Amino acid sequence: MFGLDAAVHNVDVLRVLKGDLADTEAVASIPETCTDGAPYPNGDPLDAEEDLILFLTKQDGDTPWSTMTPLDGAQPAPKDGSLPFEVPATASS
Repeated sequence: MFGLDAAVHNVDVLRVLKGDLADTEAVASIPETCTDGAPYPNGDPLDAEEDLILFLTKQDGDTPWSTMTPLDGAQPAPKDGSLPFEVPATASS
C-alpha cells in the first residue's frame, strides 16, 4: 500500500454498522507513510488481543478491506458492548 508492505489480518466480524462484510474478512492495516523507518512505528493497530471497532474502506478489485487511515482505523471496543458514538438510524445491526 502506498509503496510499503501492509500487514493483512483475518478479522472475525462481530457486528456491522454500515456495509456488508462476511463473518471473517481479510483487513489490511494501512502503514504510516509520513514517517521514516518501520511501516508501523507505534505498532500495528490491528495487532490487538481485545475486540476493536474498525473504520474500513474497500478499494476496487480483489484488494482486501483496509483501515481508513493509519491512525484512526481502529480503536478498542468498550468492554460493556456499548459504542463510543451514536449509531445512525440507517445502520444495520
